Amino acid sequence: MALVKCPECNKEFSEHAECCPNCGCPMSVIEQQKEEEKIMQEPVVQEYAAKFKCEKCGGTEFHLKTIIPYLCGDCSNCGETCTVIRKLTDAEYIVAKRKIQEEIEAKKPHCPFCNSTNLKKIGAGSRLLSVGTLGLAGAKMGKTYHCNNCKANF
Repeated sequence: MALVKCPECNKEFSEHAECCPNCGCPMSVIEQQKEEEKIMQEPVVQEYAAKFKCEKCGGTEFHLKTIIPYLCGDCSNCGETCTVIRKLTDAEYIVAKRKIQEEIEAKKPHCPFCNSTNLKKIGAGSRLLSVGTLGLAGAKMGKTYHCNNCKANF
């Protein structure tokens, strides 16, 4: 049984309860808050928030507080609350998330033969076994990855 923390009274109670037994806060409010926190931790939201400046001091780092209906946060430098950074539209969110995924994909190693990222790292034990059975001419000697698509070692 997991415990959840009530956002209203900060008391812990069972996740199976319909509402907080202490203050009556409904479980739907708690679930919505968890979803907002999850969204705010995504890199696309953090990157989007970094594009804005605080109106008071010009700082660019914010401690995000909410995303519904607007992305808001406290400036890390002066503590000023920027109440309306701007609502992130669905289209902007999708484009930004796709851009981040493409950057992550570009950093992954690719097979030089089929350009696939479906790779498996060749372990030291597998290399030693190959060298032990075939000597220095083993197929895995000096190789780091095995492509699961074209079965090449490189």
